[in-house]
Amino acid sequence: MTAMDYAKANLTGLHTRGYAIDNLNDTEKARIMYLCHHLGLADAVHFIQNTIPEEDVVVTNKKGKKIVKQNGAEKLLTGQIAKEKAFKEFVNPNDGSWVEGHRAWLEDFMNRAITPSAFACLGGKKTQLGNEETKGALTDITEKLKK
Repeated sequence: MTAMDYAKANLTGLHTRGYAIDNLNDTEKARIMYLCHHLGLADAVHFIQNTIPEEDVVVTNKKGKKIVKQNGAEKLLTGQIAKEKAFKEFVNPNDGSWVEGHRAWLEDFMNRAITPSAFACLGGKKTQLGNEETKGALTDITEKLKK
């Protein structure tokens, strides 16, 4: 599967779950594609709905083995940056919330890193994408999609 196949499959997955993907502009779609790539489709849905818990949700399966049912914000954030840095720069300023800290980090990262205009040819489309990037913050996009 190519990267574009994976991105398209994730958008299709969101669409089949009732998310209005077709209403997004190109920059918003690119950021949602990356969100799904970064978190996986299941956690991306939880991010959109703002239902990622502080800590992992662990359950016991039929064989008595404990398994992670849902990833928590602490694990998701410390999987990207060191725990001390995560707490100091993102969790502590967000009232000690790993959920809000993770959202703030991912918002900051994606708004800096996912810039479709950098890959567009000069002209109208490049300008359009650049304008979309300044207005297309990740949490603004997820609020549009939230059910």
